[in-house]
Amino acid sequence: MQRRLTSQPLPVSAQDRALTRRHLLPAQAALEDLFRRLQADTDRAIGPTTRTYAGKPYPYGCCLEITNDVLERLKARIAFQSNPTSEVGTGSAKDQ
Repeated sequence: MQRRLTSQPLPVSAQDRALTRRHLLPAQAALEDLFRRLQADTDRAIGPTTRTYAGKPYPYGCCLEITNDVLERLKARIAFQSNPTSEVGTGSAKDQ
């Protein structure tokens, strides 16, 4: 078996395509809206207070900070409701 780097995409099987059609495509608009809200909430929460990296402004060089903030927000949405795509508080510890 050939070893893959973690950033390499895996081959997509027929089962993967069927699962995508069944579960993700019907929720595509809601998921896109969720991710846009998460991005906006994260940008408002950490953008103004995050230092610049190598002279570049936020969000450049802030991948870890952004990832951690978005994960906190997703966890909060999941904890408070069964449908994480619906509206809830921002969920970031930085907002509290």
